[in-house]
Amino acid sequence: MVTGMEDITTVKTLSMFHDPAWKPWAITNKVGPVVKGVLEALGMGGYYEQSGEAHERESVSMAKAIMGLREVPEGVRRAVHSADVFAASADRFLTPRTKNVVGVPGYKVNILNPYLCYEIKEPPKGGVEEFVRGSISLYSKVKDEKLRYNVVYTSLELMWYKYNPKSLPVADTRVLTHSVFDHLYAVASLSNWFLDGTGPSGKFVKVDIPGIQSVISKARKAKDLWAGSWVVSFLAYKVTEPLIREYGADVVISPFMGLNPFLISSLIKGLQEGVREGKVDKEVVEQYKALFPEDLLTPYQPVMPATVYLALPNKVGDVKQLISKNYLEAWGELVDNIDTPQLKAIRDYPVMPLRVRVLDVNEVYKEFTGKIKGHGDPELIEVAKSLFLDYMFRKVGEPDKVKVFFGVTYYAEANSSTTSTFREKRGYSMCTMCGVLPAVVSGGKKGEGDTTYPGLDEGENLCGYCYTKRAIGDRGSVRELLEALGFYTEKDFELLPSTIDIANMELWKEVLDKAKQYGAEKKGVLPAPLKGHEDVGGLFNITRDERPLMKLLDPEKREEVVDKLKEYIKDERFLSNLHKKVKTYYAIVRGDGDMVGSKVLKGKIKVDLKEYLSRARNAAAEEGPAKNEDRAKNGDRVSKMLDLLKELGLSDGDENVVPVTPVYLIAVSRALAVTAIKDAESVRDKGVLVFAGGDDVMFLTSVEKAMELVKETRSNYWGFPVGFHVINGAVFDSLALYGRSYGVLVAHYRDAVFNLWEIARELEELKDRVALEGEKVKDVTSVLKTRGQYGVKDVAVLYNKPRIDGYTLTLETFEVYEALKANVGVKGGLSSGFIKDWLGTDREVLREFPREAIAYLFSRNSQKWKGTKLEDLYRKLVGLDVVIKVEGGVHDEQSDEGAEEGDLRDERTELIKAYDHLGV
Repeated sequence: MVTGMEDITTVKTLSMFHDPAWKPWAITNKVGPVVKGVLEALGMGGYYEQSGEAHERESVSMAKAIMGLREVPEGVRRAVHSADVFAASADRFLTPRTKNVVGVPGYKVNILNPYLCYEIKEPPKGGVEEFVRGSISLYSKVKDEKLRYNVVYTSLELMWYKYNPKSLPVADTRVLTHSVFDHLYAVASLSNWFLDGTGPSGKFVKVDIPGIQSVISKARKAKDLWAGSWVVSFLAYKVTEPLIREYGADVVISPFMGLNPFLISSLIKGLQEGVREGKVDKEVVEQYKALFPEDLLTPYQPVMPATVYLALPNKVGDVKQLISKNYLEAWGELVDNIDTPQLKAIRDYPVMPLRVRVLDVNEVYKEFTGKIKGHGDPELIEVAKSLFLDYMFRKVGEPDKVKVFFGVTYYAEANSSTTSTFREKRGYSMCTMCGVLPAVVSGGKKGEGDTTYPGLDEGENLCGYCYTKRAIGDRGSVRELLEALGFYTEKDFELLPSTIDIANMELWKEVLDKAKQYGAEKKGVLPAPLKGHEDVGGLFNITRDERPLMKLLDPEKREEVVDKLKEYIKDERFLSNLHKKVKTYYAIVRGDGDMVGSKVLKGKIKVDLKEYLSRARNAAAEEGPAKNEDRAKNGDRVSKMLDLLKELGLSDGDENVVPVTPVYLIAVSRALAVTAIKDAESVRDKGVLVFAGGDDVMFLTSVEKAMELVKETRSNYWGFPVGFHVINGAVFDSLALYGRSYGVLVAHYRDAVFNLWEIARELEELKDRVALEGEKVKDVTSVLKTRGQYGVKDVAVLYNKPRIDGYTLTLETFEVYEALKANVGVKGGLSSGFIKDWLGTDREVLREFPREAIAYLFSRNSQKWKGTKLEDLYRKLVGLDVVIKVEGGVHDEQSDEGAEEGDLRDERTELIKAYDHLGV
């Protein structure tokens, strides 16, 4: 049994060091006893472990040296061993045993898609020794045990890759699917259930903030969308933070916290406080920060999902009460720091309620083992241990069908307030942002100085929740707010542009470049897409009462803007024509990973278990005289595993299913976390990120950049090389199995954001109604331009058409779209009328005689196309020959046939329709 918090932290630390990061090279004797030499050189030889296998002695000795621990208590060792068994029993059962050590494989395979491989680099000379020395030096200087463990958890993997870039260490040289780090994180999380000396026991918890889309979508400005999303991310993190501080970041199984900016920022703050208290050496802070990409140091980006799964020890006590208390305190702290008296009424009423579901691990384990005993094979109880976490996930994850509405926690109080107002014969205003609750603040009139409350427009009336979002979105207070909430901030918060500025980012670049050309100086903070123009950034806010571009659109106000710009830009012709270049449409984009919940998280991949294992094993493991015998045994093991999965209800009768082990779940969670980082990085330079969760991505951008960003984020999803993510030399799996679908809405900057956000959601969800040549398929992009009303027939539905070329993902539909952009409306290309001519052509003719019809359209809209670059575009358009069926839609209006079959479309015309929507 593990006693006291000090021993619990020891269990966690040993979990992260029970195998060395260089395990595959250690067990094959390619790397000798490095730790022993380093410890002796540092005068710490007394910490060297004397028991266990050679590679285990090395890693355990590192842990002892870092903790300053001469002996590891036996109860600690047992807890780690039990967690290790529950993490890997199924993999070990399915892995062939060999008498000889299997060499380090030349590649790792993607855990979801075993056809995708990544070459494993040998550690450079001295790389392992530098890692050992750097780790002991950094971590041993953090004297606070709990803080130190979280620093280890978040940075150990990055520390390895700092000294050994792309040296991806497989956890077992016989198995190619997962890394040492996947295994270490899984063991650390599971160790929470083995602290009592028996096991497993503890709590498995699902925490969910419902109705998050209504929190985000109740918006009038771009900053409101971002702020709503950030509030949800902040609350989801704060719910877990006290548990992370007390028990370690491993208590959060999903999302993966090792790359979470909220946690990393909090730990940096904790290290800085430790420096002031003398518990942390000063250089530790900078060394720790240097391991992460800069964007992870400050939690400005909303990347924390609203649903969190926790593995908690029994010691926690009343979990629901504690988590609910954390939630209320986090909301109250946020409201207090906005410091507006009118918000006091909502201080004890978070914007949405919290759903907490708690399972008793020991009780569920009895149920779990009871099902296996009924199967009649006692050996399988040991084998099934690493299936238990999946069993828990499915049991706790049953959907709650109760719909939750925006601000529901305050409904009773709001009703009481408005009733009282009526009794006193006074009126009240409704919130002009959400339209649900009574307003508590109002904007002043233009021309009367500042508005009554900062950030409000004339005539705006906001309820407490909506004003909370508006106040957070106000650029001047965000950094200060984060620091008041206990976060470290590396840099200032970037300006959030308005929707008309988002629509015209390319125009703003042109204006700022022109000012720089004339040597102008007017410094100012800019949105991220305009980075590099800060010397003339003041022009972005050259008018204060209204956005400059909005004034340019108004003939009565245009001259004011032009006159102010004349001070910095001496090109009168450019300025006089500037208003003609202002665009009024921008793009709202929502993407969602296909079948993450229904297939990926349930192990439903595209090959059967036998084929998966043949790809996932090191071929060298099957060499030798017992090869045929081993194969026969392995076939029997596959059958037993499939029967076991069926008996436990973990296969849903699907033959193409693999065991969902803790390592598998951790790998998926990590893949999602890294995808979110990649997406945030992509969007940052071209638009405004609303949310990135790995499977989901939501952002605003200019129409010109919309499809470019869809292509880029879709490529992020599968990684580069395909199947893997690489960040600063660190290698992670990606979810390169199923696709990601998008909704792209081309919207007018003046239209209500709330309605537009809902339409964008409907566009993304249209993927559930799409079939290609009779088969259900997702991985589609739905494009629409509208100002409110629309029908499904108006939507352009594109199949993304992924193709893997070597290590690179090619999205064929996007390639053709880019070819269209490069050749329509340009000299030597097709005339601008080509698009309207195509859309005006009988669709049956285009479908039945594509070559002839397209050739006619090319001839009609060009002087010459054969023998020119247009011929390549012609071939690409002809090559788009898939028939897309939108179920429940309206059939082609030009034909009466097949109406009952749904809406049949050819992908060429859908691409032309999308181009038309985007050609604003």
